[in-house]
Amino acid sequence: MSGLPLTGRKARDFWSDLWQRGDFWNFETSEYERARCARLVTILSGRRYARALEIGCGAGYFTRLLADIADQIVAFDIAPAAVARARMLGADLQTVEFRLANAMDGEWRADGPWDLVVCSDTICYLGWVYTFFDVAWFVAELFAATRSGGRLLLANTM
Repeated sequence: MSGLPLTGRKARDFWSDLWQRGDFWNFETSEYERARCARLVTILSGRRYARALEIGCGAGYFTRLLADIADQIVAFDIAPAAVARARMLGADLQTVEFRLANAMDGEWRADGPWDLVVCSDTICYLGWVYTFFDVAWFVAELFAATRSGGRLLLANTM
């Protein structure tokens, strides 16, 4: 394949399969998901973020909400189908760049530090593929990439 380690290929294949089926989590149709995402934006509101990083953006539903409070967003997902859908649905967002990559590889570090780092409903799934140590290291790296005075939002409903 592309030289990814086994866990990276496993993660990409797993998420790609889910996103090939469409909106698996019903982000775009679920009242619960809309309310949950609105609540997260409320938690982050009250300030403007110059540069934001979103890990595990999926089809970009939450990314589109973040665009109201951030000047520039870089949003990552590992699933090609998710990123393609995010790019299509967010085509009018000039301040958002959707990238296809495994966030665990740390490609996002080069663009830091970030004023806002968001990882919503992603950490819980990483444990399906990566060790606890790997996930803990990843979260420490996200914290380190958050600018002093910035915000790191780790939100999971699982």
